[in-house]
Formats: sequence, structure tokens, C-alpha cells
Amino acid sequence: MKKIIAYAEDPGAANFFLGVQEDCAKRGLDLQFYAEGTTREYLLDRHENPIEPASPVAEILSGASMLVTGTSENRNSLGLDLLSTAREMGVRSAGIVDAPCSLSERFKGNSEAVLHHVPDVIWSPYKEALDFYGSAGVPSDRLLEIRNPHFDGLEATYQRLAAMDPQQKRQELFGLDGAEKTVLILVCEVSDGLITAEFRRSGSYSLTGRTKQDGSWSTDLRTNIVLEEILDMLKGIETPIHTVMRLHPKDDREIYKPFETEVSGVSYDGSPIELVYFADAVVGLTSDLLNVAALLGKPVLSVIPREYERSWLANIVDPPMPQALTRDQVDRELRQLVSDRSNTRRKRRDIGFPTVGQRIASFVEQ
Repeated sequence: MKKIIAYAEDPGAANFFLGVQEDCAKRGLDLQFYAEGTTREYLLDRHENPIEPASPVAEILSGASMLVTGTSENRNSLGLDLLSTAREMGVRSAGIVDAPCSLSERFKGNSEAVLHHVPDVIWSPYKEALDFYGSAGVPSDRLLEIRNPHFDGLEATYQRLAAMDPQQKRQELFGLDGAEKTVLILVCEVSDGLITAEFRRSGSYSLTGRTKQDGSWSTDLRTNIVLEEILDMLKGIETPIHTVMRLHPKDDREIYKPFETEVSGVSYDGSPIELVYFADAVVGLTSDLLNVAALLGKPVLSVIPREYERSWLANIVDPPMPQALTRDQVDRELRQLVSDRSNTRRKRRDIGFPTVGQRIASFVEQ
């Protein structure tokens, strides 16, 4: 049985490996999946069984036919060490690009070369990502499309949730007896990354948030600025709204303490899928949870503080979800969002692409 090593550092990349271990086993492949920290906890919550990486990289790769690693913005990622060691050991490799942002940082490491740790092949559902690496010099036959398995189970999930009593679930999740209020989920994101300044206020922001009594800004954190704008706009909407903040798995709840008196509830653990399905609408920045909500038929809105961040949204749905960048746009789109009861399910753009398991099987047979 051929041994495949897989590694994911963050939840976004980890989503691409959901169910892949079982899929590989059916194909006669032994996929050993490594993850650590909050990503490992995230995977355990989703019934995966990742290994905590404790052995030296060369030992992990010993006897492997292939390495598949997620990518991130972390220049010191274990995934990069695995890629460089795999190259030295003659183990073929694939890198998964899970979002069309920070593309120049994914394989750079501590060098200045965009392709310093480039694997043998790059897999991504996003044309923008594959085009970027093509323009950087990666041959087109090494740039392959894949489907995000994170969304593959959504149809079964949709049917399961649709069979439940919505009033009972809204009471259970939100404490509401009926449809007297519009339930709006505010999806939060970590205001940090490889380049901290990218997640802090800048002169290019078209949304600026609140000021203190002395005229200074109340916060410089990207997500908090957007939350301030959304919450301020909601105050001007007559529709009764029940707002729930959903925190990111890597988030620090203390950062959002100032907002807890302005919302109806805070959600920070467990799966968010039931939460968004039984809500009426979902608003966030560039989180993948917006895609999930759109595919489940929820009206969605992406609010970003500057034009530059449009590509940060891994928009896999068709028609694309709307984005708002100014106060006028946020006000207009929020009013439309909370009044929308169409529950129209968007379609996936990546539905015809091969899965990670299919790509692995094809790659090891070459």
C-alpha cells in the first residue's frame, strides 16, 4: 500500500482534506494526515483523525510516495519544511491553494522568491490562483483544478436540516419563538496574518469605523472596524433584528467583548452550519462560511474595508455574492439583505472539478 503524507496548518486548507483519508483507503492508499493546534481540534470536531507532528520531517516522509500539503501565509510553516525536504528526498509533492489571496506568500518561505518552495504540482479551485502561478513561471500542466470537499456534503446537510422543525430550531439556537425577528449572523475573522499590517487600518480604507470622544479611532483591527460599520448601519433599519456574532475558530473572544452588549448572542464553538441555515441572512468579510451560507440558500453579503481585498473572498458561488466597500453600499446592501426572503440557493463554480482523492490517485499512478 502506497504511503501518502498530508499536512494542513489552518482550517481553510484542512477543509480540502475532509473525507480524503477514507477515500484514499478505498483506493488502496495509506494517507497519513498531520495537523496541529487549533486546526487539529477543528478536524477532530469533524470526525477526522489527524496525527500530531512530533517526528523529524525526514522521518515523517520516509517511505512516502507523495506529499500533499495545504498552504498558508506562515513563512515558517511546517508545510514548507515538508516541501523542501520532499524535494531533497525525491518525494513528489502537491500544494493546495485554498483561497485566491496572499498568493505571492504561499511558497516563499523566508526567501524573496515567490516559488522558492514550489511543489511539483499546484492544485486549486480558483482560476485566479492558477493564473497567478502560471504567470510566475509554473508550467500549465502542473497547475490543476480541484473541488473543495468541504462543500460536498452540503446537499445531504441541506436535506437533513430542511426536514427539521424550523421554529423548534430557532428556539433552540436563538431563543426565538417565531419569525418575529430577522436573525442575522455576523461572521467574524481573525485580524491577523503573516503581514500584520494587512489586517490593520490603512489610508486606503473606505470604511473607517467609530471614533472616541477625543477624536481618535476606537480600533485599528480590520474585522472590528467592519463590525462597527455594520452595527451602526443596523441601528437605522426599522426591521427587528436578532444579531449573532459567530467567531472564527482561531479567534480570541476577548477582542469582541466591546460588541457583546450590541448583539443578541455570540457563537464561538461547534459547527456553524445549523446556525446559518436557521438564520435569515449572513454578513461577514471574506470568510468561507459566506460560501456555505450561500449554497444553503441564505442571503449573504461580504463587507470589506478596501478595494484591494475583493480577491480575499474565495467566491465559489454563481451568481457571485455581493460585496460592499462604502457606507452607502453597506447601508443599501444591508437593507436588501434583511428584507430578502427568497432563499435562492446559489450554484458551485467548482462542482465539475476532481476531488483531492482523485487527484492523489491519478498522481501516484503516473
